[in-house]
Amino acid sequence: HFKTNTQVLRILNTKRSQLNTVILAQRIFLGHIIRTPDTRLPKQAFETYVNGSRPRGRPRYRWFQTIQRDMQRSPVDIIHTAHNRQRYRSMVEATASLTGAVID
Repeated sequence: HFKTNTQVLRILNTKRSQLNTVILAQRIFLGHIIRTPDTRLPKQAFETYVNGSRPRGRPRYRWFQTIQRDMQRSPVDIIHTAHNRQRYRSMVEATASLTGAVID
């Protein structure tokens, strides 16, 4: 039976501060990328879709899909909210508890 790292940490009743720091940084960086102008390379890389076929097996999660799953929000909600920094920060803080992250 497969268990995620988060599930194992929850079973052990432990917090992993480095992981939490990375998760928060990813969420904050996502908001930054969404707000950047479309002409910037990081925004273009974020929005690029690579054509072609994937290898057999389970589809791999993309970075945004992982964050979306962790935040338990729709992509439209995340993107729409990210354009307002204060609302996005509130969303990040509210969803931080889902992964056990601690906001400074």
